[in-house]
Amino acid sequence: MRGMTTRRPRGRTRAAQAIGARWVARGTSLVLQVPSVVIRPESNFLINPEHREFAALTIPKPEPFVFDLRYFARPRQTARRSPRRRPRPG
Repeated sequence: MRGMTTRRPRGRTRAAQAIGARWVARGTSLVLQVPSVVIRPESNFLINPEHREFAALTIPKPEPFVFDLRYFARPRQTARRSPRRRPRPG
């Protein structure tokens, strides 16, 4: 994707990956709800493929998602007014 950078995980990302790995390994729940980083008030749901009930899981047909284009708009630049020049005497 344009504008995205690829970096090695650091800090919070590594911690989150460690938490996720423990969650998968423990197998205590089939689904884990986590906050979305992209759309703050929303959530994402992680599915544990190692859970004993994973094979019985059914996923409904996806619903269309309409992107709010304001998230992708570039900030408007304010027009700068050039100072009015006075005619030179002469």
